[in-house]
Amino acid sequence: MLTITVLVSLCLPLKAAIVPAPGPETGLEVSILAAAPVQWALAQIESGHYRNPDTAKGSSGEVSRFQIMPSVWKTYSKSRNYSNPILAWNVAHQILEERESWFVRATGRRPTAFDLYVMWNKPGLYEKVGFNPRRLPQKVREVANRFENLVLAIRLAPLSEAR
Repeated sequence: MLTITVLVSLCLPLKAAIVPAPGPETGLEVSILAAAPVQWALAQIESGHYRNPDTAKGSSGEVSRFQIMPSVWKTYSKSRNYSNPILAWNVAHQILEERESWFVRATGRRPTAFDLYVMWNKPGLYEKVGFNPRRLPQKVREVANRFENLVLAIRLAPLSEAR
């Protein structure tokens, strides 16, 4: 747990955090307006296996620690400084806010951490299956569950472990 706490303390200043509340799948609703655990978990899932996540390039050309397609990135920033972790989070945060709003409009509820990851990684597919997690391919569900577990682990870590 100390490692998680240290990594969380290295996260950049954010506007948000996870808000526990009942959700249909897991009981955890997410507000992207409170996102330190979301930021860390997303970076871990998307680029945690790279030696230097800030310069990571995905197999399809994704950039930054959050593995954003350059064509999507340029919608939110004119900068091509993909290795800047502050800028990368600002771009990712904007994308997540838009996708969270889309999810709420489409479903009438706030997303769980599971939903938020699928909206990050496979938004079109999620819409196509009616935002029903059970209709997603198993691999997508597995990664979304890992993301949700990371978010929960960070959210539930006792503050005393940070000292």
